[in-house]
Amino acid sequence: QQTAYEMRISDWSSDVCSSDLFPSHDIPKTQETVISKFSYNELIPSQKETFVEWGNFKTVETLLKSNKFFTLYITGDSGCGKNEMVAQACAKVGKPLVRVASTRETKEEHLVGSKTLLDGSIVYEEGPVVWAAENGAVLLIDEISALCPNEALCLQNILEGGAFFVKAANRVVVPKEGFCVIATDNTKGRGSDSGRYIGTNILNDAFLERFEMTIEQGYPNEKIERQIIEKLMKSINLSDDEFLARLVTWVQAIRKTYMEEGLEEQITTRRACHIVKAYDKLRKADLAIELWAIVTGK
Repeated sequence: QQTAYEMRISDWSSDVCSSDLFPSHDIPKTQETVISKFSYNELIPSQKETFVEWGNFKTVETLLKSNKFFTLYITGDSGCGKNEMVAQACAKVGKPLVRVASTRETKEEHLVGSKTLLDGSIVYEEGPVVWAAENGAVLLIDEISALCPNEALCLQNILEGGAFFVKAANRVVVPKEGFCVIATDNTKGRGSDSGRYIGTNILNDAFLERFEMTIEQGYPNEKIERQIIEKLMKSINLSDDEFLARLVTWVQAIRKTYMEEGLEEQITTRRACHIVKAYDKLRKADLAIELWAIVTGK
């Protein structure tokens, strides 16, 4: 006569229950090993002397100081300082920042963790989302619209701020006070028809609705941009007042023309800083600008 242990799956009947097959006293209760590659102190960003507080910085700083859960969607064109603003706000208030770069290949297991093999045993390797939640850190999802919309849905419960279940670990995670989620994006979750932000996707409306707040980050005005470039030049011991004045005026003029649809390309704040760094290495302002023009095809 077959015992319950010898029965094939096809022979199982509804009157055989799990307690018959696996008596509870025969199953040792062990705690699963969790691997974590994150360090709290190492994830607190350093304050940069070259950083200038402007735009929505105070808003982000105030939200972080509240130490309450929140979800924030920051949208804006490339190179306007969205991620840097969040990083420097974290540095100022002393909060760890977990920044996740999104791509079309980013899967649920990359975000919340997965099972892996360690010394012959199956263990759970903690993902950045889970670590941030359990340690009260800031989770920054960079270029969130690059995520596959279906994979992004694994974050839906997490964006509500309560306890959430992690399938790979088979446990419930209760977020620690201070945990929050910030997303940055160029397209407001609507993809890009122009081709400027190729690789982005249209995100699910129900997913986007879970962000409590949305702020739009523009480019700095002439005064702020001058301060940013001036601080950068000072930090690398580059002294050229004429170059500084001409660069800022030129950047602002091109940006204005672009906004009026007079040009197809513009100069971002990040690109202006690249030109300064190129000038520092090449010691030729015209060549530094020419190399920018080659990149943009102008």
